[in-house]
Amino acid sequence: MNLVIPGNTEQPENALKFALFVTNSTNQLAFAKEANVLPSTIDSVEKYKNELSSNPQASTVEKGRSIGANQLTDAEVLVPAMKDLNKLQKAIYENLQAAMLGEKTVEKAVADAAQEWNQR
Repeated sequence: MNLVIPGNTEQPENALKFALFVTNSTNQLAFAKEANVLPSTIDSVEKYKNELSSNPQASTVEKGRSIGANQLTDAEVLVPAMKDLNKLQKAIYENLQAAMLGEKTVEKAVADAAQEWNQR
Protein backbone atom coordinates (compact mmCIF):
# COMPACT_ATOMS: atom_id res chain seq x y z
CA MET A 1 0.00 0.00 0.00
CA ASN A 2 1.23 3.43 -0.83
CA LEU A 3 0.23 6.89 0.25
CA VAL A 4 1.75 9.65 -1.84
CA ILE A 5 1.49 13.39 -2.20
CA PRO A 6 1.64 14.37 -5.85
CA GLY A 7 4.19 17.08 -6.57
CA ASN A 8 1.60 19.25 -8.31
CA THR A 9 -1.04 19.12 -5.57
CA GLU A 10 -2.79 22.40 -4.84
CA GLN A 11 -2.96 21.61 -1.12
CA PRO A 12 0.42 20.23 0.00
CA GLU A 13 -0.07 21.18 3.67
CA ASN A 14 -3.45 19.46 3.86
CA ALA A 15 -2.09 16.45 1.98
CA LEU A 16 0.75 16.16 4.48
CA LYS A 17 -1.62 16.52 7.43
CA PHE A 18 -3.79 13.77 5.97
CA ALA A 19 -0.80 11.49 5.36
CA LEU A 20 0.43 12.00 8.92
CA PHE A 21 -3.08 11.35 10.25
CA VAL A 22 -3.42 8.10 8.28
CA THR A 23 0.04 6.86 9.23
CA ASN A 24 0.14 7.74 12.92
CA SER A 25 0.36 4.82 15.33
CA THR A 26 -3.17 5.14 16.70
CA ASN A 27 -4.76 5.10 13.27
CA GLN A 28 -2.45 2.39 11.97
CA LEU A 29 -3.52 0.15 14.85
CA ALA A 30 -7.19 0.85 14.18
CA PHE A 31 -6.69 0.22 10.46
CA ALA A 32 -4.84 -3.04 11.13
CA LYS A 33 -7.73 -4.32 13.21
CA GLU A 34 -10.34 -3.35 10.62
CA ALA A 35 -8.37 -4.60 7.61
CA ASN A 36 -7.10 -7.75 9.33
CA VAL A 37 -3.44 -6.90 8.67
CA LEU A 38 -0.47 -6.32 10.93
CA PRO A 39 0.16 -2.74 12.07
CA SER A 40 2.89 -0.79 10.30
CA THR A 41 4.51 1.31 13.03
CA ILE A 42 6.69 0.10 15.88
CA ASP A 43 4.41 1.65 18.52
CA SER A 44 1.24 0.21 17.00
CA VAL A 45 2.83 -3.25 16.74
CA GLU A 46 3.74 -3.15 20.43
CA LYS A 47 0.21 -2.09 21.40
CA TYR A 48 -1.22 -4.80 19.14
CA LYS A 49 0.99 -7.48 20.70
CA ASN A 50 0.04 -6.32 24.20
CA GLU A 51 -3.66 -6.43 23.38
CA LEU A 52 -3.39 -9.90 21.90
CA SER A 53 -1.31 -11.30 24.76
CA SER A 54 -3.63 -9.87 27.43
CA ASN A 55 -6.50 -12.12 26.32
CA PRO A 56 -6.22 -15.43 28.22
CA GLN A 57 -9.01 -16.97 26.13
CA ALA A 58 -7.64 -15.97 22.75
CA SER A 59 -9.04 -17.80 19.76
CA THR A 60 -6.82 -19.76 17.40
CA VAL A 61 -6.97 -16.84 14.96
CA GLU A 62 -5.91 -14.38 17.65
CA LYS A 63 -3.04 -16.67 18.66
CA GLY A 64 -1.97 -16.75 15.01
CA ARG A 65 -2.07 -12.96 14.85
CA SER A 66 0.03 -12.79 17.99
CA ILE A 67 2.63 -15.12 16.48
CA GLY A 68 2.72 -13.01 13.33
CA ALA A 69 3.08 -9.76 15.25
CA ASN A 70 5.87 -11.21 17.38
CA GLN A 71 7.75 -12.34 14.29
CA LEU A 72 7.83 -8.86 12.77
CA THR A 73 11.14 -8.07 14.48
CA ASP A 74 12.76 -10.84 12.42
CA ALA A 75 10.85 -10.18 9.21
CA GLU A 76 12.66 -9.57 5.94
CA VAL A 77 11.53 -8.55 2.51
CA LEU A 78 11.89 -11.65 0.43
CA VAL A 79 13.08 -10.90 -3.06
CA PRO A 80 13.50 -13.86 -5.36
CA ALA A 81 17.00 -14.47 -6.59
CA MET A 82 16.77 -14.12 -10.34
CA LYS A 83 18.75 -12.55 -13.11
CA ASP A 84 17.72 -9.00 -14.01
CA LEU A 85 15.22 -8.69 -11.16
CA ASN A 86 16.01 -5.00 -10.82
CA LYS A 87 15.11 -4.50 -14.50
CA LEU A 88 11.80 -6.30 -13.98
CA GLN A 89 11.05 -4.13 -10.97
CA LYS A 90 11.91 -1.00 -12.94
CA ALA A 91 9.57 -2.02 -15.77
CA ILE A 92 6.77 -2.74 -13.30
CA TYR A 93 7.27 0.48 -11.30
CA GLU A 94 7.49 2.68 -14.39
CA ASN A 95 4.37 1.17 -15.89
CA LEU A 96 2.51 1.31 -12.58
CA GLN A 97 3.42 4.97 -12.27
CA ALA A 98 2.27 5.66 -15.84
CA ALA A 99 -1.08 4.01 -15.05
CA MET A 100 -1.47 5.96 -11.81
CA LEU A 101 -0.73 9.22 -13.61
CA GLY A 102 -3.25 8.41 -16.32
CA GLU A 103 -0.56 8.21 -18.98
CA LYS A 104 -1.56 4.61 -19.78
CA THR A 105 -4.52 2.41 -19.05
CA VAL A 106 -3.94 -0.29 -16.46
CA GLU A 107 -4.28 -2.92 -19.16
CA LYS A 108 -1.66 -1.19 -21.35
CA ALA A 109 0.72 -0.78 -18.40
CA VAL A 110 0.48 -4.48 -17.52
CA ALA A 111 0.93 -5.51 -21.14
CA ASP A 112 3.95 -3.21 -21.57
CA ALA A 113 5.61 -4.48 -18.39
CA ALA A 114 5.01 -8.10 -19.44
CA GLN A 115 6.34 -7.46 -22.93
CA GLU A 116 9.50 -5.81 -21.58
CA TRP A 117 10.17 -8.70 -19.23
CA ASN A 118 9.45 -11.34 -21.86
CA GLN A 119 11.96 -9.71 -24.17
CA ARG A 120 14.67 -10.33 -21.58
